[in-house]
Amino acid sequence: MNHKELEQEALKLRLRGFDIFAIAARLQVSERRARQLVERGYDRLRQLEWQELERWRTLQLSRLETLLSTQFDLALDGDPDAFRRVMEIIQTENRMLGIHQPAEPQLAFFLSGPALDLAIERELQRLQEARHGSQNFPALPGSTEGSQILDQPALAELAGGPETIDAGQAATDE
Repeated sequence: MNHKELEQEALKLRLRGFDIFAIAARLQVSERRARQLVERGYDRLRQLEWQELERWRTLQLSRLETLLSTQFDLALDGDPDAFRRVMEIIQTENRMLGIHQPAEPQLAFFLSGPALDLAIERELQRLQEARHGSQNFPALPGSTEGSQILDQPALAELAGGPETIDAGQAATDE
């Protein structure tokens, strides 16, 4: 048997429950050699699993990019449903790439109705400005140049005050 065949056979025996001593006896190698063969077999197996995982991840990211390309222009044109889909796709991509960072704890505001619509409009404007580079667009009321459009003071203004609204209260208010 060649080296690769020995590795495969050692790994097969190990996966069937044989200990290192029995593998060494069956393959007519030293116990040290049997241990090396099993370890290398496991290494090759992990490498194959990693490669398969990378292929799957690449395929999924490609699919997400296709979905994103169909929704991005709609979102920039002001479609709030497309905007939500774009944000969900971007969040999913970020998690898959390992760059998802949970937000630091902050006051939570649950927006609905006109406040949510205004928040979406502001975010769409920020995306349009980013898309068109240095072109200047008229600022929406309450936004300031050079800062995040949806910062905490803006959220407080949209929510009708600085108090935090919990999910239960938001549901009863509607």
